[in-house]
Amino acid sequence: MAVLPTDGGSEGVWCALYNAYLLVEHNADGTHDIGSLISFSAMSVVDSEDNTLIKAHAYLAGSDGFVVAHGRGASNQFLNLYIGDSDDPAGAGTLVSQADSQDSNGKINVSFSVASGEYFEITSDMSLEGPAIIWRSVGTLSKPVDQD
Repeated sequence: MAVLPTDGGSEGVWCALYNAYLLVEHNADGTHDIGSLISFSAMSVVDSEDNTLIKAHAYLAGSDGFVVAHGRGASNQFLNLYIGDSDDPAGAGTLVSQADSQDSNGKINVSFSVASGEYFEITSDMSLEGPAIIWRSVGTLSKPVDQD
């Protein structure tokens, strides 16, 4: 594991410590190792029980991740995304994204990030198109856990 040099305590080994530290996120030639910065899993449209992700259901994120939702409807319809620390994010959480303006085909696309341990829920009065809700976790795939 790389460590930072300490003032007065790294005499004679500072260069080795510094290089070990840099190699955590850099290649040997000094360029950034993009793979070490952030990597995403494959996308999933199902929860931990392999059920399709649906609106009006709370899900628990087992890892940091990203949610994308697609909808189609009339101009007065909406797509809301909530995050919270309880299994009722739409009731007790925070509205983090709201879309109510469709493109010329009546489509809405929204996305947001979720931290590990947070709950998320999508509410809408429009029909969602498939795949309507997509989850992508940081690192290896960790499917969200249905709370309903």
